Amino acid sequence: MVAEPKPTAKSDADIVRKKDIVDHLTAMTSLDGKQSRLAVNAMLTFLRQSLDAGKRIDMTPLGRINRRVQKAGTPEEKVVYRLIPAKDKPAGKAKGKRGKSTSADEE
Repeated sequence: MVAEPKPTAKSDADIVRKKDIVDHLTAMTSLDGKQSRLAVNAMLTFLRQSLDAGKRIDMTPLGRINRRVQKAGTPEEKVVYRLIPAKDKPAGKAKGKRGKSTSADEE
């Protein structure tokens, strides 16, 4: 009798790795693989440095990335990065002052 493999929580098909981003950038632009890898590394380094400096990342259409320190000053201190997905905006709705819709049909 052959034992069945244990199911994994995430298969490789469910994970986007840095190499996948580099390959996609290479396919979508005129950059070669080395240039794409350098560009992705530079972007990821910049994002990490910005988060470490306490800045919030706002990247439409992905969303916002926040950095929080939990249990600061204790042995259990840890840094948590949180992605708040961007909301899909309905087509045809212009944004006015303070992000309020300026559509006439809402009056």
